[in-house]
This record gives sequence, structure tokens and C-alpha cells, in this order.
Amino acid sequence: MNGTVLVGDDHTLGGVLASVAEDLARRGYSVRRLAAEPAPRRTVVTPAQWLRDHGDVDVAVISSRTALGPDVLAVAERLRGIVFGSIGTNGCDLDAATARSIAVANGATTENVDSLAEANVMLMVALLARLQVKTAEFGSRPKASTAVSRSRMLRDKTVGFIGYGRIAQATEQRLAGWGVGRVLAHTRTPAPRRFPDVRFVDLPTLLAEADVIAINAPLNASTANLVDRDMLRRTKPGAVVVNTARGGIVDEDALAELLRAGHLGGVALDTFRAEPPSAEHPLTRCDNAIVTNHNVGHTRELFDSLVPTAIGNVADLLAGRVPAHLANPAVTTSWLRRWAQPIPSLP
Repeated sequence: MNGTVLVGDDHTLGGVLASVAEDLARRGYSVRRLAAEPAPRRTVVTPAQWLRDHGDVDVAVISSRTALGPDVLAVAERLRGIVFGSIGTNGCDLDAATARSIAVANGATTENVDSLAEANVMLMVALLARLQVKTAEFGSRPKASTAVSRSRMLRDKTVGFIGYGRIAQATEQRLAGWGVGRVLAHTRTPAPRRFPDVRFVDLPTLLAEADVIAINAPLNASTANLVDRDMLRRTKPGAVVVNTARGGIVDEDALAELLRAGHLGGVALDTFRAEPPSAEHPLTRCDNAIVTNHNVGHTRELFDSLVPTAIGNVADLLAGRVPAHLANPAVTTSWLRRWAQPIPSLP
């Protein structure tokens, strides 16, 4: 069995994508590389570019920082699948892909989910403990402070999740041992019978009642700028905010303003509207702000899981099998009807 696979590049996942390309070539697939734009620009493929250079591609392996828009999918007649190297699928419109019978797979491995869940708990505890403030103070005044500590425990705190998918669920499971209080969630798909210990609420209620707010939603039309300035003003005084999901969901300037004003107790951002974030980002000048470059959940175990998962997704797609890590399950019936036959082997 053969097939033509287009493999992209990325300033974060470049090593993963290069390993995927090398492994696929060793297995006998025809592999073509797609150069990436330098950070922070996204790599945007146009319909004309696709028709000129990639019309024979069966599967594309990319990161969420490469865009294959609906106009490209409309002309990609041979494209049966898109494989994202990690968990994010923002590089394509899932509904548009489903409409074209294109399967979208990702790297939503257990290691990916669990690494980010661990990072979420770490950031919650660090913000409540004011760890960033304490480490900064040590450099200028390495003596015990006599001031009353403003640090707080995680125990008994109300935790609110914006988005309640696998990562939020894994985070909530890990919080059980910390003795947290109520758990709230705002999601498009509330499931109170499945999660009886979670109270599903609207967004204003969550923001008003949660001591810890964790953003774990995907970035799409319904979540873009969801937590804007007006919404952030509704947060409980002293609340801490953790965003390890996607930039563009929360107003970053408003976060910095409310943190400086003392309304918010702390902010941790791993994702930004523009990545990588500028060294002059307003949160870099705030006390009790933790800023990381979309890598807080990166672990050795995570990266070790991504290459074999991507290879498996590609092999399934080219063999006419639904991939194990399918991000648009609604495509299954139409995809099997169109693509269930494997790619013919070359003579």
C-alpha cells in the first residue's frame, strides 16, 4: 500500500513532524514536506497553491499553526484525511471537513491529556500560593517576610471549568485529592447524569462563584472572545484564572488590568492570541502572573506518544480504516462510504 502524504513544519512540533516524515518514508509512503512560515506567523495554504503543488495528496499531517481553510478543502479532491500532530485542530474547520467527507485525526493521547491535566493543577496551586511573587521576592529580599501571607489553600475552593472535555475531566479527577469544594462547569454539552458531582452552569454564574477558573475549551466560533472584558468584571474578587487551552478565548489585556487593579488574585497563561507572546506582553509586568510559551504541559512522555500516534492515524486513513483518534466523528458514515478502500499499491 502506498499513498502521498504532505507533512508540515512548526516552530514547536518541528521535531515531531520531522520524525513522522522520516518514519513514513521508511515505510514506503511518498512524503512531501510543507515549509512553515517563521513564528509567529501562521502557515496558510491557498486553493491555488494546493492545486498547483499538492493536488495528489491523500493525507496531510500538520500542526494547528498551519491553516487548511474550507476553500482549500473544497478543491482537495484526493484528500481523505488531515492528521494533527498534537491535540489541537484549529488549522481546519471540522464542520467543513465533515461536509467534504474528510476525516480529521489528532494526537489526543492519554499522555497529552494527562500531562496538561497535571499542569493545570500545578498552575492552580502555584497561583493560590503566590509562588511567582515569592520567588521574585527572594532575589531582592531573601529574608522571611513578617507580613501576613496572602497565599491561600486549594482546599475547599470552588473550581470552575470553561469547557469540560477530556482535559478538564482529567484535571477534576486529580483535584479530588486536594479536598476542593464545589466543581462547576460551563460547556455546550452538559452531562449531569454522567458527572453527578459537577454542577453545570451558565458562564456568568461560573465566573461569579468560582475561586479558580480553568479554561479548557477549544477555540471556535462560539468560544472566540468568550471571556471578554465585561465577563471578566463578573469574576469573584480574588479569583485566579488558568488558560492552557487556546489564545483568543479570553481578553488578555483585561486580565492584566484586573490583575494590576487587585480584582483578580492571579493569572496563568500558556496560550495567547499571538504566539509566541511578545516579551512586552502586559502580563509579564504583573505580580502573580505565570506566563509560558504554549509548552507548560509538554513532557517527555507526551512527545514520545505523538509520533507513533500520528503514524497510526496516517496508516489507518490510507488503509481505509477510521483512525483511532478521530476529531470529527460525525464524518464516519460518509467517510467510509467514500474512502473505505485502501490506497492501491504502486506497481
